[in-house]
Amino acid sequence: MALQSKKSIYLLVPLVIIVWGLIAYKIINYTRDDTAKSTLTDVIPDKKTTTDTPLSDTLMLNYSDPFLKRGSTTRPSEAKPSLILKNAFTSTPSPKAKVQWPAISLRCIIQNKTTTYYTANIMINNKEYLLSKGGMADDIIITNIDHRSITLQLGTEKQTIKIKD
Repeated sequence: MALQSKKSIYLLVPLVIIVWGLIAYKIINYTRDDTAKSTLTDVIPDKKTTTDTPLSDTLMLNYSDPFLKRGSTTRPSEAKPSLILKNAFTSTPSPKAKVQWPAISLRCIIQNKTTTYYTANIMINNKEYLLSKGGMADDIIITNIDHRSITLQLGTEKQTIKIKD
């Protein structure tokens, strides 16, 4: 029995040292990560949120005060613009570019017999696609399918294609 316990001590003592070493390594590694993060954030300067250009809009504050008694409002003659803001960002409407539609042909529309679910077989630039409502191919989205026609959308433009009789 004494010989067996000596062998187990030779095995268990290094195992305990390894386990405690791993625990100490994890604790030291965790505390080093926190100090590295805190020193990194101390070095980075804060971004300024103020703008140098004034904004140009006028606020009219002649509405009734919700905290005063019922019915008391400020008179329009007393109302003065409290803030004059100049617009920092001006947006100019971009000219609408005409969408260039590719060559599209509707080959057939397939209907599920148990439901009213349609699938269209279409050719776009000599490539054949089987698409259902909401399907997309070559940036063209199928927005609607019925038993005689499909409605396609490319960008902001829509186009309806009917089956040839």
